[in-house]
Amino acid sequence: MKRTFLALGIIACLMIALPAFAAGDKPIRLKMTTFYMNKHSVYQYVYKKWIDEIKKRTNGRVIITYYNPNTIVPSSEVFDATIKGRIDIGGQLLSRNPGRFPLATVTSKVPTTISTLASSVACWELFKATPAIQAEFKGLKMFAMHQSAPTQLITKDVPVRKLEQIRGLRLACVSKDSILVARALGANPIMVPSAELYLALSRNMAEGVLYPIPPMRSFKIDEATKYVTFYELFSVPLWFGMNQAKWDSLPEDVKKVFEETTGDVFTEAIGRALDEGMERDAAIMKKEGLEYIYPSAEEKMRTAAILIPAMKAGWLEELGVANCTYADPDGLYNKAIELMKKNEKLYGRK
Repeated sequence: MKRTFLALGIIACLMIALPAFAAGDKPIRLKMTTFYMNKHSVYQYVYKKWIDEIKKRTNGRVIITYYNPNTIVPSSEVFDATIKGRIDIGGQLLSRNPGRFPLATVTSKVPTTISTLASSVACWELFKATPAIQAEFKGLKMFAMHQSAPTQLITKDVPVRKLEQIRGLRLACVSKDSILVARALGANPIMVPSAELYLALSRNMAEGVLYPIPPMRSFKIDEATKYVTFYELFSVPLWFGMNQAKWDSLPEDVKKVFEETTGDVFTEAIGRALDEGMERDAAIMKKEGLEYIYPSAEEKMRTAAILIPAMKAGWLEELGVANCTYADPDGLYNKAIELMKKNEKLYGRK
């Protein structure tokens, strides 16, 4: 009888002690920042849900705190901050670190005539299939790669329906890629930061701009223009991942949760969010008077025939500047085009 009471007493003490131990166990707190503001559709429909899912599936053991761009680290330093452990999870445009990812940027040199979902899946598949691209992200546990919304031709007074109408236009450009494309199409590019696009257009410094649909309203580009021609000229890749040392330190069951919620499913979720966000913004601007022009399939083929050799040459030049010694750049470029076409059939807008 005494032994029974002693055993029950020990069990009771353990039952009291276990919750106290769990309560005192500190959660794993992770700092995260990316290219997207917390009002952006990618944050609202993907990141926020993912952060909540990680917390739920780890029973509160992992808590991710999201910081808006340029708050915890400058946007240009997100990659270095992530691999050096200043932040735990990061994501950014590859173009914010020129020359750092010479091979991975190949998908920004392929004309896109497809949805962001399709181009994002193609970008992630290329990463998974190419060890040389993976090596460019040493220091990261890569969770996903995806593409931005495609760049369109947006004009003030000239409704562009044919390639010939682009020649001679003064087009505002915000990147080296858009300058390359503008020149290839016979336009006169002018480098203008996003924050100054409205001023450049409203003062007739530029007759149009090469720019994606989603940020147009943020920078009031829709207020200074009348036409959007959906050439879907190119899009740019973004990375998303965790500091490798932080990843290595996580318990195996926590790693499993991350692996089950990133990769293919995460890439597809971001692609869909960007496509749906673009459709919402386009519908709003159409109601406000913006006119949309959709080139024929033949016209898009003509455009691609001009852009592919020009963009490929630009990419090969960048490889040379970066002293990249990859053995088969032609094969990698062709693989990128092949994956874009394959996924266009699967996920392209109908």
